[in-house]
Amino acid sequence: MVKIKEKTCPPHKYRRRNLSKDKENPYLVFKCMDCPHYIKTEMAVGLEARCFKCNGKFFITAKQASVIAKPTCPNCVSKSDKGKALEEQVDNILDTILKGI
Repeated sequence: MVKIKEKTCPPHKYRRRNLSKDKENPYLVFKCMDCPHYIKTEMAVGLEARCFKCNGKFFITAKQASVIAKPTCPNCVSKSDKGKALEEQVDNILDTILKGI
């Protein structure tokens, strides 16, 4: 019996894909580019991922899960959106911390 070594790569480097052939009812998932892992986009919010541009680690936001095909970290977001993205991520972290208290 041959053991197949499964490639794992946490955190994953996600890209949004449509698995449905029906254009009117898309089945959107985030597929890892380095391994066979995929997850439905709604369930990816809050997961740790790797940035497409710099390979840095970050957490996927609700906006990135619903709109962006290649999620990137706040440091790599275009300069016009950089402050908004960073502020949103700080707010999310603070909300999480304050709920735990």
